[in-house]
Amino acid sequence: MPENPDRSLEDVLYGDLGDEYRVESDELSEEKFKALIEQLDNLKKTNHHVAELLSEAETTNGRLTTQNSLLKDEIRRLEREEKREAELSNEKNMEYLKNVFVQFLKPESVPAEREQLVVVLQRVLHLSPNEVDILKAASAHMATAQTGTWSSYFTGWTATTS
Repeated sequence: MPENPDRSLEDVLYGDLGDEYRVESDELSEEKFKALIEQLDNLKKTNHHVAELLSEAETTNGRLTTQNSLLKDEIRRLEREEKREAELSNEKNMEYLKNVFVQFLKPESVPAEREQLVVVLQRVLHLSPNEVDILKAASAHMATAQTGTWSSYFTGWTATTS
């Protein structure tokens, strides 16, 4: 319930707001006006400075995010390299790898066999996803080249019509 139900609307809206800048009369004193203008200028400068700091922070954040991503990629590459080195230090593993490569490159290998060998090469050599995609593309190219059709010899050519 309201404290004083007999208060006027003007009193409710503008009464004791505790606002230091509340205007008692229609005119501001010149001193108060200059103080308000000065405070406004200071707030504008502060706002501009904070906006510049935010812009710099966003730029730095973007740069650090990119750098973080690059460093993570480098860590993954080094981890794969370490695993590959450990895997290939064994003479038996080298012989196995040689046999897998020879089988992969054999012209009589069927596409399904090459796809399985890509998985084996990925595991033995700890290949990156990009390197696996390259091997899969090579396997697919080898499969189309073996079809024996004349079009397989002209894969890089485009047909032109007059």
